[in-house]
Amino acid sequence: MNQPTASITTRLMLRQPNLQDFDAFFAIFSDPQTNIHNPRGPVQDPETAAMRLRSLLEHWEEHGFGVWTVCLRDDDERIVGFGGISYKSIGQEQKLNLSYRFARQVWGKGYATELATYALRHARYVLKIRQVWAVVQAGNTASIRVLEKAGLILAGRLEETPGQATSLVYRNMIY
Repeated sequence: MNQPTASITTRLMLRQPNLQDFDAFFAIFSDPQTNIHNPRGPVQDPETAAMRLRSLLEHWEEHGFGVWTVCLRDDDERIVGFGGISYKSIGQEQKLNLSYRFARQVWGKGYATELATYALRHARYVLKIRQVWAVVQAGNTASIRVLEKAGLILAGRLEETPGQATSLVYRNMIY
């Protein structure tokens, strides 16, 4: 499934991640504010961040799609987030999961909704994938709004991380 690795939306440029994205990746994923609703919490060290970034790159190698590096369309050198669709264990099954994480400096601008909407269309029409899921903490109202604006519906609950609040599981409406 080798698909083009860069896409343009109204305001964003989405491209395949690379190792040169490490500094931005670490900054976003280690920021306590961007991880306030992440049961695993922020990345604590560069080694863990490097391992997670390599995992994104391996997903692209294996499947030909995955989480994009998100830049602003008018400044494609400025990385503002990471997001897309990749395989994830949800419950006891491997499912295609929509995820995104943006730098706090760009919160509230609608970029997550723009990315999510594009990713779902890309999954459906380019990758020919009919079912996409998303897992979100119940208290993460901003992310829940993004999922609902993108057309996902609540499908259930999941005890994702022992000792943490129950997660909500969303799915797109297309079967």
